[in-house]
Amino acid sequence: VVKFLTHSARALRSTPAAVPAEGGVPPAATEVVVTVEIEGKAGSKVTTPKIVAEAEAQEGSGLKTVRVAFPEAEFEIKAFVTGDSLLFTVQDALTNEIFGKAILTEDQVKGNFEGEFPLADAGEGYQAFLKVTLGSRHIAVATAEKIVEEVKEAIEEIKEVLGNMEGLVEKITDVK
Repeated sequence: VVKFLTHSARALRSTPAAVPAEGGVPPAATEVVVTVEIEGKAGSKVTTPKIVAEAEAQEGSGLKTVRVAFPEAEFEIKAFVTGDSLLFTVQDALTNEIFGKAILTEDQVKGNFEGEFPLADAGEGYQAFLKVTLGSRHIAVATAEKIVEEVKEAIEEIKEVLGNMEGLVEKITDVK
């Protein structure tokens, strides 16, 4: 079993459908998905939900690109065994046009990869990237960090409520 999170994709080429003609009406937004499958194993494909891409400028290149931020959702591929590689494909959800692909080897997957990797076949002049977290250990740490932040926020809220109550108790005591 391999667990993973997709975080973001950036510097994806903007499809012709995503660029309005001179003076034309802006087209419908580009929706992007990431599919992950065990290379060469039919039926192992997992696909993220569709996410609307946002336009971005690629510094110094003049290229029109888009980026995508995926909601935090954990996915798993159950059929992964020793010797398998994972194929990540970033594509347009409507047209299936491919924005880029990457293959992670068994060693990268077993090593609990966390970070950004380049996408091959991104288009001439484009250098696209996909950011992911692979492996239960990294996912557990990320989840624990998120919970710690939520607990800190809750403690601050409780302190504020208790501070307000302290003033109320003093007023009640003064009334007696």
